[in-house]
Amino acid sequence: MKNVSILQKIAKFLAILLVFIAPVSFCQGYSLDYMANPDPDYNALYAVQVLDNNTAFAVGSGGIILKLSGGTWSVVPSSAPNKYFTGISAVSATDALIIGQNGYITRYDGSSCTQQAIGTSVTLSDIKRGSSKVYVCGPSGMFWFSTNNGTTWTQIMTGVYDVDFGNMFIDASGNVWLVAKKNAYPYDAKLYLYNGSSLVEKATITGLSINQGVGSIYSPDGNIFYLPSPIGIYTYDKAADVLSTLSTSGYSVVCGLSASNIIFSSISSGDISSYNGVSSWQNIGNIADVYDISASGPSNIIFVGYSGVIYHLDMTTGLNDQLTTASSFNVYPNPAQGDVTLDFNVDLQKDASVELYNSLGQKIVIVIDSDIVHLSVADLPRGLYYIRVSIGENSETKKILLN
Repeated sequence: MKNVSILQKIAKFLAILLVFIAPVSFCQGYSLDYMANPDPDYNALYAVQVLDNNTAFAVGSGGIILKLSGGTWSVVPSSAPNKYFTGISAVSATDALIIGQNGYITRYDGSSCTQQAIGTSVTLSDIKRGSSKVYVCGPSGMFWFSTNNGTTWTQIMTGVYDVDFGNMFIDASGNVWLVAKKNAYPYDAKLYLYNGSSLVEKATITGLSINQGVGSIYSPDGNIFYLPSPIGIYTYDKAADVLSTLSTSGYSVVCGLSASNIIFSSISSGDISSYNGVSSWQNIGNIADVYDISASGPSNIIFVGYSGVIYHLDMTTGLNDQLTTASSFNVYPNPAQGDVTLDFNVDLQKDASVELYNSLGQKIVIVIDSDIVHLSVADLPRGLYYIRVSIGENSETKKILLN
């Protein structure tokens, strides 16, 4: 048995090595950093939650709990009966609720972990906190809530037992949106709304196989919901009660920063893409086997996944380079609504360029003209943008607000 254990460790090490040497690439100007994982067993990480620039949690197989403090990850001793954790909801560095196998809730108070049984032996799928309630969901239509921050739990009798609940999203009104997968043929994916008293089916996605489903759910406004799946990305419009296909490319995880900054990740291909909420897509890189993404802003995005890999992405790097001492152009009006004028104080050369970026560093427009350039910005989402002028080896960047 000892030799088998050694072989297993060698095999796991080789799998880790393959992950580390696999291509990991991002667009120029973004900053991607591998973060050291102190877990000696390289357990897979299934969920991550970023609270701010200094604090985050990640959980996964082997009962692993990791905590990020001041840029360094450490292992939180859990003594958990769980064989693996599947989700986490943290509101501070000293208040985290973690779910996983065998129906246990693990509470971390900043110094130690305690476990309690929720009243089932199944593997729980997701946990989310609203303003007054905590919700947990699982397979076979299982759904619970707590009004005392997870001390006691009440089961919600949903009446749907042929679906396995996956991920949840709580909107500003306190409604809970759940994605689910039928556990018998046909293996459709479902979108449900729980309004505090009843569960209502809102949409169905067909054409999925037994091992496919909607990986996660996000809405920037409580009206448009993004639903990534291996056969495409779907959107549900609550006001119109319409399900639409946004993309036929398969993705598994969605992380929203705002209505105009939405990130999708594919477990199968490793592609990381961003969507501006209107019509523009940009492939921003590739990380293999990402299981979850969380962010506190465009400069602080964390990816976790297979064999404990952790990456940090800053999508604002490179936007504020000021390489000229004197201003080479003026931009007006600022703030702007319709058209923007760029008035240059230097002669534009053949190798000059004018580029417009959103707050994620995604290039929106490239224009070259005379000493006065007019940009039409009426159709762009509102928010902060950057105009970068490059002339030869020098460049200057200025901020502009669209309102």
